[in-house]
Formats: sequence, C-alpha cells, structure tokens
Amino acid sequence: MPFVRYAHGVRLTSTILLLLGLVACDGALTPVGPGRVDEPRGPAAVIAVAGPDLVVLEGSRVSVVGSASRALVGEPALAWSQREGPAVVLSNPSSASPVFVAPLSPARLVFVLEATTDNRRDVDTIVVDVVDHASLLPATPVIFTLTGDRSHESGAEFVVDEPWTGRGDPAVDIRCEAAVVAAPAVVAGRLRLTIVPATLPCPIVIDDVVADGSPGAGRAALTLWPAEVAVAPATRASVTAAVGDTDGPSFLEPGEAVAVVVDTGTRVFFADGRVIPLAVSTASPSQVTFVAPTSPTRLTLFAEGREGSSSGGLRVIAFEVRAGSGNAAPVVDAGADLRVRPGARFRIVPTVSDDDGDDVVVSVTQVLGETAQQLGGGVGTLLAPASAQTLLFHVVGNDGVVDSAADPVRVVVDAAAENQPPILTVPAELYVVPGGTFVVDASSARDPDDGLIASTRIAQLASDPVQLLEAPVDAARVTLTAGQAGDVYRFVLSATDDGGLETSAPLTVIVQDAGPWVDPVRGLADGNGTVERPFANIAAALDTAARHRFESLLLAGGPLVLEALPAGLGLVGGHVFVDGAYVDSGERSRLTITGAVDVAGATLQRLTIGGVGSLRLRRHVVLRELGLTVPLTVLASANVEVVASAVVDVTVDRAIVAFDDVAFTGQLRGQGATIAGHGGSIVVARGPAIQLIGGALTTTSMAVQTTDLGVQLSAGAIASLGGRLDVTATDGEGTASVVTVGVRVEGASVDFAGFVVHVHGGGSAAGVVAGAGAVVGGVVDLTVDDVGTAIGIDGSAAPLGGRLSGEVVAIATASATGIAALDGVFVRLRVTADAAAAVGIVGPRVDARAVLVIARGANAVGVAVDAGTLKHVTVVAEGTAVVGTAQLAVRNAALRAPVGVSGDVDLGVVGLAADEPAGCPGCIIAPALAVDADSGVLASDDVLGAANPFVDVGALADAVAVDLDGRDAPRGRGPDLGAIERN
Repeated sequence: MPFVRYAHGVRLTSTILLLLGLVACDGALTPVGPGRVDEPRGPAAVIAVAGPDLVVLEGSRVSVVGSASRALVGEPALAWSQREGPAVVLSNPSSASPVFVAPLSPARLVFVLEATTDNRRDVDTIVVDVVDHASLLPATPVIFTLTGDRSHESGAEFVVDEPWTGRGDPAVDIRCEAAVVAAPAVVAGRLRLTIVPATLPCPIVIDDVVADGSPGAGRAALTLWPAEVAVAPATRASVTAAVGDTDGPSFLEPGEAVAVVVDTGTRVFFADGRVIPLAVSTASPSQVTFVAPTSPTRLTLFAEGREGSSSGGLRVIAFEVRAGSGNAAPVVDAGADLRVRPGARFRIVPTVSDDDGDDVVVSVTQVLGETAQQLGGGVGTLLAPASAQTLLFHVVGNDGVVDSAADPVRVVVDAAAENQPPILTVPAELYVVPGGTFVVDASSARDPDDGLIASTRIAQLASDPVQLLEAPVDAARVTLTAGQAGDVYRFVLSATDDGGLETSAPLTVIVQDAGPWVDPVRGLADGNGTVERPFANIAAALDTAARHRFESLLLAGGPLVLEALPAGLGLVGGHVFVDGAYVDSGERSRLTITGAVDVAGATLQRLTIGGVGSLRLRRHVVLRELGLTVPLTVLASANVEVVASAVVDVTVDRAIVAFDDVAFTGQLRGQGATIAGHGGSIVVARGPAIQLIGGALTTTSMAVQTTDLGVQLSAGAIASLGGRLDVTATDGEGTASVVTVGVRVEGASVDFAGFVVHVHGGGSAAGVVAGAGAVVGGVVDLTVDDVGTAIGIDGSAAPLGGRLSGEVVAIATASATGIAALDGVFVRLRVTADAAAAVGIVGPRVDARAVLVIARGANAVGVAVDAGTLKHVTVVAEGTAVVGTAQLAVRNAALRAPVGVSGDVDLGVVGLAADEPAGCPGCIIAPALAVDADSGVLASDDVLGAANPFVDVGALADAVAVDLDGRDAPRGRGPDLGAIERN
C-alpha cells in the first residue's frame, strides 16, 4: 500500500477542491483518486504541487504557481505543459510561476506540472476556468493550515490534532508505506487523524473536499522525518504596515505599500493567479514589500520556512483591498458584444454608477486582437481593423480613488456582418399633471451592430389640437410644460445609425388631475390623490403613482398599515418607503399595532412599535434603530438583519438572523435557525435567555444576563461562542437561591472561541453542563463564583467529545469542582477550585497536557481520576495532588502535594525532593522544590501561579511558542518540571 488516500464523508471519485500540497492556499481545485494524474513515483523523493485552481477574467494575465513543489533532497526541476483547452503560450515553462494570457472567450484550461530530481518524478494538475465577466469570480475560500514537519519513529502512532476551518470534509493522501491509517474526523472544530508509518520520511497531505463543487479550503501538508533528523522551526511572518489583524484579512487601501517581515530564507509568494511583484528589501533581507492593486480584491500571501528539505509549516496572510476609506468602488457595465464590418466605425458605450456620486473616469483598454484605431468622439469610439478577427476590450471606471472591476466586451470583425437598424425603447404613454413638466426622451437609442447612433429626432403630430412643439427637433431629449387636464399630445421619436437605417417609436402624453395624497380618515373611494380628493389608502394610490411616476406618496394622517411599496416609490409624512423600505424622515415615528403584523421585503428604521400585537418578519427584512415592546417572530426562510435596536421575546423559525448591537428583553428562541450575534448585543431575560433547537448559533461579542439559564443548545445544534456571557442568579427578590447554568449542551456541539462565561449568585451554579451527545471544545475563559456549590464544567453525564483549553475557575463557600468529566481531553488549560471542599479535575478518565491545577481549601484534591494520562502538568493542592488507580499515567509533572494512588501507578514525575521516596528517585511526592538553569533552588512563588505559568511542554516537537500569558517560551531539549524546564 505505497500511497493511501482516505476521504472522510465523501466518495473519492467526486471532484474535490485542493490547495497546495506542502502549503495551504485558497482556491485550489485538484482532483484526487481517479481524477488526479496518476504516475508511478517513489516514496516521496519529489513532490509536485501545481498550486490552486483559478477562475480568471478572459484576456487577463494569469500566473500559475508551483512554488510549493519540493524534493526531499535538493531542489526539483519543474516543467509545465498544457493538457486541455485552447492553446496558450506559457512565458517560461521551466519556472515555478509562468505567466500566460487567458483566451478571449470562456474556456477550461488544464495544466500539468512535472517535478523531477535524479531518477524520480511527480506530477500534479491545475484547472483554470476562464469567465467573461469579473463579477463571476468567486470569493476567496477559507484557508486551513498545518504546522511544519515533525520528527517521528517508524511503526509508532502519530496523531494529527489541528484546528479545522475547511468548508467541507477532510481527505488524506499519505505518500509512503503506511501500516495503519485511521479515517480523518472533525471533532469540535478540530481535525483528528491517526497513522502508524512503516517508512520514513512520510508526507501526509490533507485536503478539503466540498461535495457541491464550490471552492474549498484547499490543501496543507506535513512530513514525518526520522526521529534523529532536525526539522525546520515554525515559520513566522508579520505585516509591518498598519493594515489590521494579520490573523484575519488585513485591510489595504488601493495602491498602498505593504511590508511583510519573515524569517530569513523563507519562500514568499502569492498563490491566487494575480501577477503582483514582490520585492526583497536590500536594507533588510527578511523584509518583503509589494504594492496593493488599485481595484478591490482579495490577495493571499504564503510564507514557507525551509531548512534543507524540511518545512517549518506555513504562515498565511490574507489581504483584502478595499475601495478606500469611506469610499465605494464604481461599477461599470461595458455593454453588449458587437459585430462590425472590417474598417467600420464602432463605439463602446459603458454604463457607469457610483454609490458615492463621485465623478467616474472610464478607460477602455484593448487586450486581444489587432489594435483598433482610436477616433474622436470619446474614449470608446474606434475604427475596426481591415481583416476579420475578434477583438477583446476591458472597460474600467475610476472614481479618483479606486478602479472598478474590469468588464469585458467582444467586438467581432466580420465581412459578412449585416447592418441592423437601431433599437429605440420608449414608453407607450406618459402621464403628467396640469402645468407639470415632462421629458420626451430618445436617448435610449442604441445600434446593435456598430454602436453608433448618427442622429435622433423628436416631432409632434400636426393633427394635435394643442401644439407644444411647432417644428421637429434634432435632439435626443426635450423638456416641455403640460397645459390643461384632458390635453393629449402625440410625438414620434426616431434614431438613425451610421449606415443610414432609421427606427421610429410613438409616444402619447396624457394630462390629468392626479396627486400623491393619501388620507385614511377623509380619503375617497374614487379619489385622484389631489388635496381636495385624496386616496383612502395606499393600495388605491399605487396605479396612479405608477402612471405618473411619483417618487413619493404623501400621508395626510390616520393609522398606517405596514406594506412594502414598489421599487422607487416612497411614502412621506413621518415615514418613507424606498425599495420596500420603511424609513423615518424626521423625528422617531411611533406606531401602535394590534394582532399579528407581517413585514416582508422591507427595512424598518427609526421606529418605535408597541401595542398588544406582534411583529412577524418574512423574506429579507432589515431592522435599524428600532424599539419594540411587542414580541418579534422571524418566520421560516426569512433573512433578517437587526442593527442597533431594542427587541422583545424573539422567536426564529428555520430562518437566518444577524444581530448587531441589539438589546434583547426576554428570550431568544430558535428552531432549526442560523443566528449570529455581534457588535455588543445583550440578552436580559428571566428564565432561559437563548434556546436553540437544531440550527447554528455564532456569537462574537454578545452578552447574556439571566436569572436561570444562559444558553440552551439541543437536538443537533451547532454553536461557535465568542464574546462574554454573564449569568446572574436571583429569585426576583434579591436572594441568590436558585440553580444557575451558563451553557447547557445536550445532543449539540459547541466550540468556544475565547468565550468568557461568568456565573455568580444562586445556591449552586455551573458554567457549562454537557449532557448526552454533547461535543464541547475550544478555548474558554470561565468563572463560577459567589455561590454555595460551584462546578466550572460538568461533563459527568457523557464524554465531552472535544478538546478544551483556556481557564476554568470555580469558587464557592461549600464545595467547588473545576471540571467533572466522564471522559475529557484538556490541553494548555488552567483550572482553579476554591472552597471548603475543592477538587480541580475529577472523573473516570482524563487526558491532560500542559495543564495547571490549583485546588484551595481544607483537604483539597488537585486531580482525582481513575485512568488516562497526565503529561506536563503542575498541581498545587492543599490536600492531595493526584488520586488515581493503576490505569493512570503521570509524566513530567510537578506535584506540590502528596499523591494518593492505588495499584501500580505509572508515576514518571521529574523533579527534586528533599527526601526521595524509595523506588522513585527524583520524583516529587512531597511538597516540591524546583531548580533553575543553574540548578539553584527556586522559591515556590517563582515556580507557579499566574505570573509564571508553565513555559515548556516537554519534547521539542510538542513545545509551544508562547506561554499562557502570551510570553515567548524557551523550547529546549531538557526535561521539564511541570512549569519550569531543568538544566
């Protein structure tokens, strides 16, 4: 079994999306299994990585990237070739990143990269999809990364345990002899894979597989080396320009100069097809600079550290080029493709828009074909070449700050092309009020074949009783003033093209009494909207408003029924509807409703709604600066945004809702819903505050205050919790006497993302309670205090199912338990239990690495477990450090209290004791002393505590770069004493 490919949850015969083989990258699309180029190759002597799959605009310059290819000895020779699609010319097929010009029409190109060294070779493929419009380019997918190469032993078990941010399922390609390969699995947001390699070195490539064919997270890889081989240190790279948080997208201004600092010798390259020069600073060889493009886009930079043939892993920095501070990018539509005769004049007439109202300068650039001569009459007036061919132009608009996305237009030069008459779009009728002005407009005329309109004319029929236009006008538009009600004017509009063909269209103008007034109190059933005869309701006014093209209706008074108006029609009188949006035009409006009021396809802004009814939202609804004292229900399939509002008792039924800076009074309940809480939203409730059955919940800055239960997740719900959760327990009379739980998880999954849970008050309280089927993991900052009985995390009913890091604190007067786990995995966790009866971690089985446990109180116990492994732990207890059985292994630990065990416990504790116990030289059983680098005894205050947590977790391959306080950590090869490394 020389090469093992194993996909989790996806058939290997389906198309999957990959990134780089030895680095992570966005947008890669490489088949695995039968779809991949399957050539004989040795045990990873050389690896070809063709880079990400691309979607590019026709006629653009494209770079394919093979920079991640490498040989295990020396550097490989690279050779690119094209296997499918219209032939293109690669600038340098033997380079890592050759450039070519995309064809001038949609196409699918397939390239093969061959990497060779000595007598070994490997191949990989890349697919480039060429599209005809820039708006079709997909968004950059998320990226997952793996740490660098590892040292290992043949035949020993190796476990991958990495954060998984892929969009699909993981697939594994193991390029060596492997005796055992466990199926990859994603648990609590982390990828887990176990293999036992029979041969070393052994590359392991992990891919993201998305079943629907959309861009996935891509590919990342690591190589297992023999244990005696030193691997490269972890790659580091940082952005020195003030461009934001480099852990997420760094935001750039158009044309901004950017500097990236990396380790010396690091390979740095863009891997998304754009040709952007990277320059190495002569003053600082570890600094790489580039200039941001002038149009909004997403860039992905990769930095891979290399020492010899080993990789230190990948540092990914995503850049997002914005449209400029406070600016919106212009949008350009180049218009329809043209067919012209050789030597004919033609014109490219784009449509330009800019949300900021900026002046936009349009440029037309020819990218393919024989150069068309520029003529007078604007940037887009050109002369076709004399021979038949296809020309391609890119049209770009610039608002003085940033370019628009390029929009292509093709011009086919064809001797057989026939001249087509112009197309003129004119409404059949136009309505106007007496004395009102109106425009007769022929500017919509266009020529379908050469784009040139030679002339336009407007004339009124001589038979009209009232003549507003005594003679024809050679113009595209004319503005006139209407006479009396009942007048009718008939016009003929005509347009002639450059070849002499003409098109005409009639227009009738009708003058009638009409107005925009709506008055529910004194309106008439046959009203015409004038002040004297207003409409009785909005529905009656819509036909007249559409005929007269009113921009707004005027509300005279009376109660208002919420309803969406057609696009472009507003309602004035305290309220304005725009594109179905309800917006206040002055002071905050107040509305009293009864019964259930439905809102669909609208924006409600600066509105206070009260009464004895309820508000129900359908389709896409936006609530801004709203004040609700009635319950809010989001109905199935709706898409709702709530911003800077106050709401009451929210129910979400199989819908999507985003809350941003929202104050909740009452409960937030969801059934199969997708709910996102951001921007400092807060829920204040009596009883359960947030309840989710199925669906997904994401919080980044959302607080909860409740008298009972903070968050309830059940029936397959998935949650990613960040921000803060405050749970205050009272009985309504100011007495803390109720049972309180911060987060309860039953049959659901929660991934804590730096979530702060603070539970206080009440007779007994728990920060997190995990029931049957729960998966709990991530990084949590949890405190339970001011109670009689406190439990930080209660997983005693079922295995937690995830990996937990961070800090857990339980403080109580009677008893406190930091973590009660039926089966738990804890890494880089700090646990404190403080009570008359306290225990840090308790349960049948626990696996802990780099954990600090502090148990305070009479006879306090640090860790009480039956089975599992405690590795690189420090336990400080006022009673017993560890209580366990023969199934418990303790290694590399500092135990600052006696140990109480039964059976033959594997107690491999490293350290120094005044009186070494018989049979365990060097073990720390009694209160511990520690040594510094010079073998000097350290005071206890210098060893443990918040100011000096554990620094090194042991073996170099497992060492952490920073400690729990964010300080740089030494990572030597010496043994560890829990928190301190010995010389």
